[in-house]
Amino acid sequence: STLNDWFRSVVKAWSAADITPVFAAGNHTPWTPVGPGSITNPANYPEAIAVGSTNSANRISWFSLRGPSPYGGNEIKPDLVAPGEQILSTLPNNEYGLSDGTSMA
Repeated sequence: STLNDWFRSVVKAWSAADITPVFAAGNHTPWTPVGPGSITNPANYPEAIAVGSTNSANRISWFSLRGPSPYGGNEIKPDLVAPGEQILSTLPNNEYGLSDGTSMA
């Protein structure tokens, strides 16, 4: 992951206003493969809480991006994890189905 401050001023303003910014850590894509430091912005900002995904065995999901944050210091990411595989969710056309992803976590 690289430094990308395109949204950081907004996240800092939220923090200053006592709003807690929480973002999905991000998922594996051809452009963002899983590996050390793969977590994407804005989840990698020090001011944000990043949420990663776990599976039914309580292990990090294969697709869940990982830290550390490129901002250095003690910025270990994700900050927390939650179940993110095979989660019952809404789908288009008033349907339900199972979905995977850090957004589901």
